[in-house]
Amino acid sequence: MTTRRVNGRASRRPLTTALLLCWSLAPSLFVAPAQAQYRTGLPEVLAPAGQPTPAQVEQRFRDTYVLAGRPRVVLYWNRELDDELADRKNQRVDIRATGIETGPVSAGVVRIDSTESISNPVSAGGVPRHLAAVETSFVQQLARDGVRLVDRAAILRLEHARTRKSQGVAHEPTDTRANEMDALSGHADLLLEIVFVEAGRSADNVEFKLLAKDTRTGAMPFSLTTRARSSAVTDSDFVANNTGFVRKPRTLEEVGRQLAIDTMAAWNAVPQAK
Repeated sequence: MTTRRVNGRASRRPLTTALLLCWSLAPSLFVAPAQAQYRTGLPEVLAPAGQPTPAQVEQRFRDTYVLAGRPRVVLYWNRELDDELADRKNQRVDIRATGIETGPVSAGVVRIDSTESISNPVSAGGVPRHLAAVETSFVQQLARDGVRLVDRAAILRLEHARTRKSQGVAHEPTDTRANEMDALSGHADLLLEIVFVEAGRSADNVEFKLLAKDTRTGAMPFSLTTRARSSAVTDSDFVANNTGFVRKPRTLEEVGRQLAIDTMAAWNAVPQAK
């Protein structure tokens, strides 16, 4: 550094310039950009900026649900509404052999059975036993938020009873698929099909596909595929072990609650008619 005298005083211009430069760079040196505050490859410690909390999703959903007219909702667990238009039933044909005198069949009845089975695309709607807690928790969460839930089996029986009464018959069977559509359109406003895409025994190894369908028009207002993992993480979600802090394993009940929250968030995103 060189020093010169100006009006009898020593001047250290390079030092002054360096100090001014440091002052101008201070914000960039000591204030990290927003994206630098997030570390990749590590467990989540903060919810992403602008991401609503589960409580906020629930509060908005209550308003959304009321604006939609509080529709009745029927749940199809691991079951899809297929495109078969009529039932295929077992048929039995009896051929009476009274006129046959010789041969392998000389008397009695020759019975020919023609069997056609009806199969649902998704294992007849059964929920894997080890995942039953997911369904229970999901239903409880929707009920707590005021959703009007109706049971599929109940409305099918109600519609069957109504049909028998209107036709004046006691035990005449009805076409199951026609009865199902009458039940849906008469006793529910929205059908939620929830299918297990992956159904592992661990709560972290479960994935769902959900389709919402208007029972009168067939319109699909929303859908989603999710593993039902919350992005709103707090300190209580972590526990210490011999390697540091790790996220606590989820329970199936937590998966069910989060699936309900994800469903509400998808429903909230549907534009409401004015």
